[in-house]
Amino acid sequence: MAARDGLARIQLIGPEAAINEQLAGQDGAEQIDVLDPTTSDKLDGYAAAYLELRKKKGATPEVAREAMSGQLGFAAMMVREGDSDGTIGGAVRPRPTPSVLRCRLSARRPTPTSSPAVS
Repeated sequence: MAARDGLARIQLIGPEAAINEQLAGQDGAEQIDVLDPTTSDKLDGYAAAYLELRKKKGATPEVAREAMSGQLGFAAMMVREGDSDGTIGGAVRPRPTPSVLRCRLSARRPTPTSSPAVS
């Protein structure tokens, strides 16, 4: 409803075919963007940004690409890079909070004025 009513731009992140199958026939599905991190033209840029953020912690290009190929990491970097205003994640994971927070915190560089992570 939020997408259909123009309240939000919804972007679902994950395997495109599987998501489109779930969306088929749903009211407002045509208003929802589906992004697959593994085929996105943003993947290399996000991996480079992640590598820059995490290189002092030992990240390698391979680790960065792997992290940005996942749904949560990709979503966190979308926010960091200004491609999204926020994320809602982890609803289908057995222990969502640790996974969501881990990805969110690894994609940010805390500053003295940054707000705390909220789950």
